[in-house]
Amino acid sequence: RQATKNGASIIIMDDGFQNPTIVKTLSIIAVDGGYGFGNGKVIPAGPLRESVNEGLRRCDAVIIIGDDRHNVEKFIGSKCPIYRAKIVPSPKSSNTEKKVVAFAGISRPSKFYETLSDLGYEVAGKFDFPDHHKYSNKEVTQLLQLAQEKNAKLVTTSKDYVRLTTSQQRNIIALPVKVHWSDRTAIDSIIKPFMIRFTFDNNFNSIIISIHN
Repeated sequence: RQATKNGASIIIMDDGFQNPTIVKTLSIIAVDGGYGFGNGKVIPAGPLRESVNEGLRRCDAVIIIGDDRHNVEKFIGSKCPIYRAKIVPSPKSSNTEKKVVAFAGISRPSKFYETLSDLGYEVAGKFDFPDHHKYSNKEVTQLLQLAQEKNAKLVTTSKDYVRLTTSQQRNIIALPVKVHWSDRTAIDSIIKPFMIRFTFDNNFNSIIISIHN
């Protein structure tokens, strides 16, 4: 309501897929191809907030990112349109140092380390932190010392980098990445049907897009 009040006509949400109080115009499920749906069970037995089939009934598109190692595409079948993509380094990436010590506080840090290896980096150390971790000065100092001992650069994800203070960011490199679509028309294929609905439906106060990972 506040976003609409302030003039927003398009609201893009990171998550919110399971929030029934928000009526979404378009819902996209992003699946990590290396992890799939985990063990397929709902919390606390597994990582899911609801069954996969229940979620697929409400989504408009599924994006499988990376190699589909768990046959997600086969499992979904015709239940929802599927698009393929992979993570690649952004042109903004300027780091030329190839020996690094890496740390990450994301849902699956190993994915970040795999990306570094795939890009030709020599990962001399790996340090996992909880998702959304707030880094202390002591932790950052220790990581920088370890990197210095290994004669390596300290690198992290863009998501982690923005959670660091300005002083903590010194001597730490963020690896910017972007999504590369297998089908370059994927975005149009996802967006066009809902834009047609929007054009002919005068009841839209704002467009709400939920992206659930």
